[in-house]
Amino acid sequence: MEPNCRCGTAAALKTSWTDSNPGRQFWGCMRFKDNRSNACNFHQWFDPPMCARSKAIIPGLLRRIRNLEDDAKKNEAAAGKIL
Repeated sequence: MEPNCRCGTAAALKTSWTDSNPGRQFWGCMRFKDNRSNACNFHQWFDPPMCARSKAIIPGLLRRIRNLEDDAKKNEAAAGKIL
């Protein structure tokens, strides 16, 4: 069951992609960063804290995946031009 945030709405389950908490889920206000006067900064971790090793490895792995995906798109585009 999701918690309610300070502004009275149900909190949404979101995923952090920061280098310090990559892939870690948390409950946050659905109106966060919405620039509304009734938005709040509610934040509650859903996942347990990550170990230092995970924090060190995961950001690099995510960058490698992104780079490989970019390379794959470029290769597909180049292959399409050849055919």
